[in-house]
Amino acid sequence: MASAFLSYRRQDSIASTGRLYDHLVAELGVGNVFRDLDTLSPGVKFAEVIAGRIQSCDAVIVVIGSQWLEAKDALGRRRLDDPEDWVATEIAEALGQGKLVVPALLDGARMPTKAELPPRLAGLADRNALELSEKRFKYDVGELVRALDFKRNRSKWRGPTILAGAIVAATACLWLAYAYWHVRDPEQSPVGPQAKSTYLRIEGITAFNLIPTATVRVTAHVNGTPFHYPSLAGIDWLDVAPTMSSQTFRLPAAAKYEIRFEMETKGNRDLPTGVPYVSQETILVDRFPFKGEYNVFQARREGTTMSRAGGPGAAVRFSVDRN
Repeated sequence: MASAFLSYRRQDSIASTGRLYDHLVAELGVGNVFRDLDTLSPGVKFAEVIAGRIQSCDAVIVVIGSQWLEAKDALGRRRLDDPEDWVATEIAEALGQGKLVVPALLDGARMPTKAELPPRLAGLADRNALELSEKRFKYDVGELVRALDFKRNRSKWRGPTILAGAIVAATACLWLAYAYWHVRDPEQSPVGPQAKSTYLRIEGITAFNLIPTATVRVTAHVNGTPFHYPSLAGIDWLDVAPTMSSQTFRLPAAAKYEIRFEMETKGNRDLPTGVPYVSQETILVDRFPFKGEYNVFQARREGTTMSRAGGPGAAVRFSVDRN
């Protein structure tokens, strides 16, 4: 079971963090979710406990509300700039430990830029963000939990795995494509505040060959924009396993979408490292919801393009929907 550390500022998001905490406890268990208010014993050394708890957790969730960036102390100084500010210290500790750090943006909040953050927190601006909206709160928390479980379970499938006609569900959390169009630069996002959002969900892969110890990477090209699976911080390839989480990407607004898939392998005893696979055709999606399953074939790479050069290696199952 995955574990999470909640970093938040009380004057900014104590109510929403409490709601998030309750949802995470229901999914992960009370012993796997940490926040200072509930789980620190009287008299403990705060800094030492925080560092230890962060080290023991799989991920640190940074809850960011509308006042998080500019919150000030009694003297009018920005709290993030204070070397002794515990919120900044928690985030710096997590970044220093190389933890999975997930900014969770509450309704109305935006992702801060590097220029707006103190130097020790600059790395936060590079992390994929997840929006926790009031209308989709339960769903968004579910996506977060699936990402945490993916991060933890990824290391469990390192040994030889024989899959003959097995259905392999592929994908993970989140979040680079999701954040890119909706969070990281909202002024350039083509999605208006009242527009419906469009989501691509990679639901799984059916492998046609025996793939012991296979490690794969899938790329969906949507209207020329690549969306990589997996796309969590520090995870570039995925070990094939009997069960995996799906991954959802938020797409830029468009009337229709042209989609094609590519897949590469690494560390596979049956297939040499770097063997590319490509879908034979481009899929046109202009109605919603849309469900499809398309084969990816062994391919030949020529410069920046790939063309079919062999039989099918797998089928990618996916859906596109608006809400």
